[in-house]
Amino acid sequence: MFNKMYGLAKSLNRQAKEHLMDMLVVRLAINSKGGYDVAY
Repeated sequence: MFNKMYGLAKSLNRQAKEHLMDMLVVRLAINSKGGYDVAY
Protein backbone atom coordinates (compact mmCIF):
# COMPACT_ATOMS: atom_id res chain seq x y z
CA MET A 1 0.00 0.00 0.00
CA PHE A 2 2.69 2.47 1.02
CA ASN A 3 4.85 1.53 -1.96
CA LYS A 4 1.94 2.16 -4.34
CA MET A 5 1.30 5.60 -2.81
CA TYR A 6 5.01 6.41 -2.93
CA GLY A 7 5.26 5.39 -6.58
CA LEU A 8 2.21 7.49 -7.45
CA ALA A 9 3.57 10.53 -5.61
CA LYS A 10 6.91 10.09 -7.34
CA SER A 11 5.37 9.94 -10.82
CA LEU A 12 3.13 12.92 -10.07
CA ASN A 13 6.14 14.87 -8.82
CA ARG A 14 8.04 14.06 -12.03
CA GLN A 15 5.08 15.16 -14.16
CA ALA A 16 4.81 18.41 -12.19
CA LYS A 17 8.52 19.11 -12.68
CA GLU A 18 8.27 18.42 -16.42
CA HIS A 19 5.25 20.72 -16.66
CA LEU A 20 7.13 23.43 -14.76
CA MET A 21 10.09 23.10 -17.13
CA ASP A 22 7.77 23.31 -20.15
CA MET A 23 6.18 26.48 -18.78
CA LEU A 24 9.62 27.95 -18.11
CA VAL A 25 10.85 27.16 -21.63
CA VAL A 26 7.70 28.62 -23.20
CA ARG A 27 8.00 31.75 -21.07
CA LEU A 28 11.68 32.16 -21.98
CA ALA A 29 10.85 31.69 -25.66
CA ILE A 30 8.11 34.33 -25.48
CA ASN A 31 10.36 36.74 -23.59
CA SER A 32 13.28 36.34 -25.99
CA LYS A 33 10.95 36.70 -28.99
CA GLY A 34 9.50 39.87 -27.46
CA GLY A 35 13.03 41.13 -26.87
CA TYR A 36 13.93 40.55 -30.52
CA ASP A 37 10.76 42.32 -31.64
CA VAL A 38 11.78 45.36 -29.58
CA ALA A 39 15.39 45.24 -30.78
CA TYR A 40 14.63 45.05 -34.50
